[in-house]
Amino acid sequence: KLTAKQTLDGLTKVQDGVKADFNGIITDVKVVNGSTSAVGTPVLEEQSLDDVSVDLSVTKYDLDKIAKGEKAVVTIAGNDYNGEITRIDQMAVKNASGTPVIGATVTLKNPDDKIYLGVEAKVVVNCAEAKDVVTLPIECINTDQTGDFVYVARNGVLTRKDVKVGISSDEDVVIKSGVSVGDQVVTGVTSAMTEGMKVTAVPQAADGSAAGTSSAAAGN
Repeated sequence: KLTAKQTLDGLTKVQDGVKADFNGIITDVKVVNGSTSAVGTPVLEEQSLDDVSVDLSVTKYDLDKIAKGEKAVVTIAGNDYNGEITRIDQMAVKNASGTPVIGATVTLKNPDDKIYLGVEAKVVVNCAEAKDVVTLPIECINTDQTGDFVYVARNGVLTRKDVKVGISSDEDVVIKSGVSVGDQVVTGVTSAMTEGMKVTAVPQAADGSAAGTSSAAAGN
């Protein structure tokens, strides 16, 4: 009698279907219509859309740039999602090329039903941030044995200015000291240019965040 009652109770619970505790996608069905299944046997698998994360590999050159809690932007199928680094492994493994890499996980903060599970994603980690600063295109920065410097056009003469740089992106670098907003910093520097030579500044369009940049035409 007890066994029969337990069976009836179980049937009653699933009579109107089974509801998952989270939003997700059915990724595998392990039974066919009309078949029987023993208690405890998996029937189907569902992957969560509420708890979505992206795994990435980090080389030793970037380890000092990431940390748990840092913010990231994850792009999946053209849609951007806010994320945060929630795990960084303490043990390196070798990738397909034999290079030791560290595994890390970025957990999405705002997943939705537009996400495709199992595909590659683009992850941009915000390692550092600076606001209200002077920036210059990276190609303006020159380096010699004494440090970093730029050339500025001042009163028609090419003048060297030593600078102290801060954080940088793929395109721009923060200038902590050495130049100010409004200085005409020269781009397209060549080996033929020397300090003290006469130049004519050709202003370029400014983006509002950089010191004024100019190309320079050498004069006699």
